[in-house]
Amino acid sequence: LFRSHCEIPFFSLTIGSETIHVDFDQILSLQTSVFDLHKLVLTTTTTKYEFLGKLAECEANYSQFFRVSKSTLINPENVMLTDYKRAILLYQAPTLSNTPSAKEKLLKHVLRNNNK
Repeated sequence: LFRSHCEIPFFSLTIGSETIHVDFDQILSLQTSVFDLHKLVLTTTTTKYEFLGKLAECEANYSQFFRVSKSTLINPENVMLTDYKRAILLYQAPTLSNTPSAKEKLLKHVLRNNNK
């Protein structure tokens, strides 16, 4: 898979005074917290991190993300299977995610380009 030279190979987040770097190969999705709208939840193949942040800033700073809804960014490189009729994504790790049909055409294009 071709990676642009401007892509950052890891995602950085801060929880308290600790800065954590997560390799993009491990990231599945990033979404706003259900419990606190000022927090984001980063889901990886092994864990979840909840931290203060803004989805729009993450989208602007990390070109690897693809926005599938107002509250969710995904890492299309880790999407293994899509079921557009039921609006779900299956990741390489055993995780499912919903995706709105409004993004179906663009998501198909992004996933097709990632698989080249």
